[in-house]
Amino acid sequence: MQANGALAPRDVLPAPPLIELERTAFEALLGALKRAVGSQAKGGGGGEVGEKMADLLVSLCAGELETFLETSGKFGQEECAYRRGILHDSLSAVLDLPEALFRGNIVALFTKLSQLISCEHVTPEILKVTSRIFQERILDFIQA
Repeated sequence: MQANGALAPRDVLPAPPLIELERTAFEALLGALKRAVGSQAKGGGGGEVGEKMADLLVSLCAGELETFLETSGKFGQEECAYRRGILHDSLSAVLDLPEALFRGNIVALFTKLSQLISCEHVTPEILKVTSRIFQERILDFIQA
């Protein structure tokens, strides 16, 4: 009835907080992948399953960077405000990637991080994490 507009405005339920559900699911998945990749890095690898989880972790973080950049271009400030927490968690995970995994994905990450710097909807907090990635990870790679 609500979808058809058959309810009075006072009887309409608000849309579910999908971004909060997405954030909760993202945090759970990101945390599980970080723990798995971290424990396998300490244990000396993990074989094919370990590589797949590591690839999934990078894909998840890079995907969120891409989503934020696309969202900022299409929907602007309000939608970006909802996604900043997820983006911050993604950037923190990139900063904590094991060295070999970071180096193997540096080109794709560098491109997206460079685009993020010029995005008008990032906050100083996000720029600080991005700056740390450039200073602590990318600069080390370039100087090596």
